[in-house]
Amino acid sequence: MKKLIIAMIIVAVACTSVFAGDLSIGVSQNYMHTNIIADYEGNHFGVEGAAGIPLISGVFSLINSSSKGEDISFGDALGLLLLPDATVNGYWKVVDGKVFGLRLGLQGDVITMINPEDKYFSMVGLIGMSLGLNFKFGERFSANLTGTLPFAFPLYLISEDLSKYAIFYYTSNPEKTGWDVFMIVPLFINQFARLSFKWSI
Repeated sequence: MKKLIIAMIIVAVACTSVFAGDLSIGVSQNYMHTNIIADYEGNHFGVEGAAGIPLISGVFSLINSSSKGEDISFGDALGLLLLPDATVNGYWKVVDGKVFGLRLGLQGDVITMINPEDKYFSMVGLIGMSLGLNFKFGERFSANLTGTLPFAFPLYLISEDLSKYAIFYYTSNPEKTGWDVFMIVPLFINQFARLSFKWSI
């Protein structure tokens, strides 16, 4: 998983070499994960990459289990907190005003999951269309709200075989050899909306 995240970040950084623009770094939050995000903008295009862990939900789960007097092993704690996700989003700046911006892009997402009952590890990756609203507060600070529609859902309605080209799925469970559309629901919910705050450097 670490190699995959590193590869995605390298791709994001490599793609930015074709642009001459500004680099911003910051934090983002979606339904589950808290991410470190880097955004490189050119005159008309940009690319951003993010990677993170379910920090808030993991901490609350630990607190909730502790308050109930449940025993939590070190492995369980890591299982809650070390389920990383990664995102790469290349976008076109449809509107690029001094305060408001609109972005249309192509986004790839990866999320990891562990089933607490059987301890099997799963990884799901999707590619889809992203739409982002960007708000600038001064020269250096900005906020962005981005939503993603994975291609796998509309393609699945056309053909299940066709949707396989828009999804990556892996599981360590030897009994599961295929996938169904319900397996990608957690990733769809997780990436449905992402709020980020960035500072230009």
